[in-house]
Amino acid sequence: MMVFTTLAPWRRQQLSERGMRQAILDHVADKVCWRIGKYLGSMLYMDFGGEVQITNVRKGLIRQGEAMLGIRDCFWSLSSEAQVIVDSESISDENASEKLSCIEGAYLRDFAVHESVAVDFIFSSNVVLSLNTTNRYATDDDIAEFVAPDGRIYIIRPDGILFLSDEVSKIRFVR
Repeated sequence: MMVFTTLAPWRRQQLSERGMRQAILDHVADKVCWRIGKYLGSMLYMDFGGEVQITNVRKGLIRQGEAMLGIRDCFWSLSSEAQVIVDSESISDENASEKLSCIEGAYLRDFAVHESVAVDFIFSSNVVLSLNTTNRYATDDDIAEFVAPDGRIYIIRPDGILFLSDEVSKIRFVR
């Protein structure tokens, strides 16, 4: 009988920008973002790659991407050619589908950290999702979480520090 745990076989470790870029892009550079949406105010979720059917104890069978990116408690903006499309203060239930659609069907092309005040996710559609790591919103929670296909969790703290978590996704496992 195999027992699954949320503890990872590695220790939590801080990553450099280069290390985080490589970890994220190695997992999604060839995978299209096929779903993006908002939840709980201005938080975002994105699914990349093939569709995975996962059994969730509370919700039953759910669909997710091979890899996922979640944006939480931070000010963020989505822009194209220096023009803001939408941000965490202007997004609403009514405009989310339209405003976020510019990422659907795109690939994540690059990842950049700007002097520990911003993190950019750059998509093939020339759209940039910028996270403000100076954190206008008062929180100690992580501002972003990337879950790789193998269950590894990469996080961005509110101070812009990048980590490989010492946990794995509860509904996935490291192969």
